Amino acid sequence: MRSGKEKYTIESDWLGSFRKGPLGENMTASEVNYIQQAVERASKRLQEDIDFSVMADFYKSNGWTEIKFNPHVSNEHAIRAWLDQHCKYHRTSRNDRWLFENRDDAVNFTLRWM
Repeated sequence: MRSGKEKYTIESDWLGSFRKGPLGENMTASEVNYIQQAVERASKRLQEDIDFSVMADFYKSNGWTEIKFNPHVSNEHAIRAWLDQHCKYHRTSRNDRWLFENRDDAVNFTLRWM
C-alpha cells in the first residue's frame, strides 16, 4: 500500500523501477531512453510477426503454399531478383516463412533455392 508521500509512477508499478541500474544506482536519461527505444523496437517486431502470422494463416486457408526456408543474408538480393524474374503470381515472406499464391512458383522456388 502506498503512503501519501510516495510518488505514483507507471514505471514503478508495472515494471518495478526500471530507472535503477543493476546496483541500485540511478540510470541516466540516455540509458533510460535507450531501454525505452529497445522495448519499442522489440514490440514493433513482435506486432509485425503477429500480423504476418495472421495474414499467412489467411493466405494458406485460401490455397497458398507455405515453405519454411531461411536464406543466407548474402543470397537475399539474388533470391529477390530470381523471384521477380520467375514467379508469375503473388508471394510474400517474413523470416523463414515463404508463401506463394501459385503452387508451381513454390515448387520452382524450392527446386532452385533449397
